[in-house]
Amino acid sequence: MGEPFPWSAPTLGGINPKTGKRTCYQSTKLKKWQSEIRSQVVHLERMIDGPLILRIQVYATQPPSNKDFYPITKPDLDNQVKSFLDAIRDQKGIKGIIKDDNRIIDTVSKKRWAHQRPTYQGFPGIDFSLEIVREEDENETFGK
Repeated sequence: MGEPFPWSAPTLGGINPKTGKRTCYQSTKLKKWQSEIRSQVVHLERMIDGPLILRIQVYATQPPSNKDFYPITKPDLDNQVKSFLDAIRDQKGIKGIIKDDNRIIDTVSKKRWAHQRPTYQGFPGIDFSLEIVREEDENETFGK
């Protein structure tokens, strides 16, 4: 998968002379990274649907100049998670493994250096799991 790539808002372009609407462009680096993600996860035989729990670990390369134990640097973890979710969801003509990222009801996310990765140690990337939640399994109480 390579170095995790953060989500970024589309860039506004010029006005389309045929439609009169402003065009938007997504980063080509982001599109390429998301395409790589899709190519590695679309081997699932069916789409996962229903309420889901996402557990995700993002592993980045530690620059030699950065001596921090944790990667408390840009890009932000939430943008990397959003980029990943956009890559695995169904989109206009692109098959995903989840119908929509609104199916995620709970998230556990971590950002670490690639050398701290338990598998593929030293290689940047993303490890994740999705768990389908059934109503009878939901025993957690909030607000106590």
